[in-house]
Amino acid sequence: GLLIFFASGSGRVALLLGLLSKLSGEGQSESLGQGEQLLARLLLEAIAESREVAMSLIPTAAAGSEPADREALTLHCEAFRELLLLLVVMLDDEAGVPGSTPQLVSEVAMMLLRGLVGEAVEDASGVIFSTCLHPLLQHVLTKAAAVDSRAALPTAPASSSAAEPPSSYFFSSLLPWAVTCSFMFVSDLAFARVMLQIAVDLAEGIAALSEGEDGARDDADTASKAGEVLVESMHPYEPSEREVYHVSLPGASFLTVEFDSSCDLAEGDVVQVFSDNLCRQPVSAPLSGASLVPFAAPVLVVMGDACCISFESGPASSTGRWGFRCSVKGHASPAAQPSWAGFVR
Repeated sequence: GLLIFFASGSGRVALLLGLLSKLSGEGQSESLGQGEQLLARLLLEAIAESREVAMSLIPTAAAGSEPADREALTLHCEAFRELLLLLVVMLDDEAGVPGSTPQLVSEVAMMLLRGLVGEAVEDASGVIFSTCLHPLLQHVLTKAAAVDSRAALPTAPASSSAAEPPSSYFFSSLLPWAVTCSFMFVSDLAFARVMLQIAVDLAEGIAALSEGEDGARDDADTASKAGEVLVESMHPYEPSEREVYHVSLPGASFLTVEFDSSCDLAEGDVVQVFSDNLCRQPVSAPLSGASLVPFAAPVLVVMGDACCISFESGPASSTGRWGFRCSVKGHASPAAQPSWAGFVR
């Protein structure tokens, strides 16, 4: 515990990776004692509950600002990538992991991933994205695309008291996040090419999974409506505007944000969606231009029941531009939790 507390960012990641590897049994012949299991659980809980603790593990864009620092940043990113990939394995372990729960592992993964996305957006060198985030997104989406190989996974009946399979946490938390975040980085041509093939595979897998199951789909539907809010600027909007719209739909498991096709902002005027009240955890890159190019079509997904939408126009903004409008819809999981296959749909 003291070693992890006093270590540097990359050293702290390496120590935590070793501890969790032993906890999950990945590549280790020895198991953890009760004290080590307790330490691992306390660390996981601290990361899940505190953004500050999570950020102490995450590679930062500032760390690679100088050429001499890029090697150290690359090593940090590689260790952090292995840590996140191990969390994915822990989420998908049907037997469960001693000293942790799928829900806790899911919360840890999401806290780390949100912080990583923010740093990747700010990293001008591209090291964080290419070394860490790109491989992780590719792994998560490739894993989801293999749905047809696991279509026979049994689903507990609604009346069963059995715990939800760990794999469903993978699909309910990581998959929507990975799909949404992929839209933030499609300007990277190599990444876009990889994602296109994965998207085709994922679509084919879902089609195969859904074929002939129309009657059961209503029972396995992943979400029901939990309210809807319309968020929009003035039409037309004025120069030098700065607005933050807070949206809360209690009871929702996740929100979807869809922008109107008539959105029209001057270049440099931006609207952005965040998953927290302080506008520090972006769900999307800043959107601007006519029809909010290039993000006019996708629906953004925000895990939880609340989000913030910020809008800012510059002092020299052209008058007469229409502005933006978006629909925020809340979705609540049904009382009978669906199988992982329902989450994939």
